[in-house]
Amino acid sequence: RFFTLSLYNYVSCDEEQKNHLPNHSTRAPTEDWIKFRDSNLESELNEYQYFVTFWMEKYDSRDKLLIVMYEDLIDYDEGPIAATKIADFLGQTDGVEPIGREYIPCVWHAIVKYKEVVVSKSGIESENKERKLVPSSPDSLREGPTERPYNSQQLELLKNLVEGLIEQFHNDEEFVAIMSTYLETISSTVALD
Repeated sequence: RFFTLSLYNYVSCDEEQKNHLPNHSTRAPTEDWIKFRDSNLESELNEYQYFVTFWMEKYDSRDKLLIVMYEDLIDYDEGPIAATKIADFLGQTDGVEPIGREYIPCVWHAIVKYKEVVVSKSGIESENKERKLVPSSPDSLREGPTERPYNSQQLELLKNLVEGLIEQFHNDEEFVAIMSTYLETISSTVALD
């Protein structure tokens, strides 16, 4: 998942815990985000760089590492494709027998899009409760402010991190493609100084 979104979601999760709110129900107030961001961004960037570098260098062979963009995994068009890649990757392991490829889109939908409203043949709308595989799964829709402001110095730090990772792992086309997508997001973000 793109670092800026996962960090903001971490702050939101913390806010929910402190206020005894249901998981994945509320976004952190913008002022709480800014306070956390200003105090922790550089150390969190260092942790992210360590995390990415660790996994990119862990295996001698790239075929032992699967990279899937979270944004693809939750996307209607790309999600079932990403889930199929995961099943194929796991299926290479002795003793792991993934479900049939023809069932993957259905299972993906039941797990990832379980909160969707379903319209029956009779036109009656209902929440997709019967396909929810994990009853304790959190709701995936948070309410509250959607802005995640960064100032120009912070955007420059983000840009430098992503460009550095692209340079470090420039021989890995899949990794570079993913990080380039993140770089485009950073480049299109308007700084709020």
